[in-house]
Amino acid sequence: MNEFITPAQLAVRIAVCERTLLRWRTEGLGPSFTRLGPRRIAYSADEVDRWLAARTHESRAAEAATPAA
Repeated sequence: MNEFITPAQLAVRIAVCERTLLRWRTEGLGPSFTRLGPRRIAYSADEVDRWLAARTHESRAAEAATPAA
């Protein structure tokens, strides 16, 4: 079963503030999220891992050669 994490937990994990996660959700920049209720958001741990993996590069040259996500 997939584990879900809160925005606060994700913010700590990737060292950004929760406000940044809110902005990313608004702009479609961060990992996919699940709305559990009118004011409750969660992130799939598996989706966060995929999102991070897609942004992992061996070098700046490799990063430049990768199409923007």
